[in-house]
This record gives sequence, structure tokens and C-alpha cells, in this order.
Amino acid sequence: MRAHKDLMDLGFNIEPKHAGANAFTPGLKALELALKASQSKSKAKMDRIRAVMDQQSHQREMGQNVEDGEIIEGGGGSITANRNDLMAKIRNGEI
Repeated sequence: MRAHKDLMDLGFNIEPKHAGANAFTPGLKALELALKASQSKSKAKMDRIRAVMDQQSHQREMGQNVEDGEIIEGGGGSITANRNDLMAKIRNGEI
């Protein structure tokens, strides 16, 4: 966004015949890149949220309702829990 603003300022301060190719066109490309980057970040964030929601949905279907602070031992000796709670239990010697 800052590069776009700088190029627009430059375009308004040079001769009009040079402004289009030397300032406004690159400014437009800089703005398009900023927009695409913002959309990409938003899409990645939504994908992460969707993955977490799918995981929670799958856990509910399998009967593994994991709430904050709750530790559930699964089949095969696996444990599903909140990381901070696990660290606290390890420090206290409970695990």
C-alpha cells in the first residue's frame, strides 16, 4: 500500500506524458499485489479455521468431546489434551 501511495505521489509530480508508464502502471501493479496478498492471508486463515472445525466435528462424531483442560486417553495409549494442561501435569509429576 505504501509503494502504491509513493508511486501515485511520483506520478502527480512528473510530466503527464511520463506518468502513465513510469508511475501509474507500476502503482496499479503494486496495489494488485497488496490485494492478492491480503486475500491470500484471509484464505489461509479461513482454511485453518475450517480444518479446526472439521477436526472438532470428527472428534464429536467419534465420541471424543475434548474440552479445555480435559484429558482423554484414546485407544493405543494415545492422549488428547490441551498442551498447557499437559505441561502443568508433567511439572506436577502426575504424568
